[in-house]
Amino acid sequence: RKKLAAQVESLREGCVQTTPLDIEAACATITGKYGLSRREADVLVYMARGWSRKRIADELHVELSTVSSHIARIYRKLDVHSSQELIDFVGNAL
Repeated sequence: RKKLAAQVESLREGCVQTTPLDIEAACATITGKYGLSRREADVLVYMARGWSRKRIADELHVELSTVSSHIARIYRKLDVHSSQELIDFVGNAL
């Protein structure tokens, strides 16, 4: 157990801890710089948190296809091609 606890602590030390406010601030900066719409900005925050398209659609009370359209526009504006690239993009803006 002590060995496992030491390994976990070592991993934590190498990780950057972010808060929801950090993510929101980074997304706000990106929104202004890249001209995202208000709704695209909302979707960006949820995507940066790692939410699924379905969960975002449920949260925003919109169709899944609407979320997919927003995501396609976000990807095009930010020149990213996957959710992981988007998460990394926001992480780099922190």
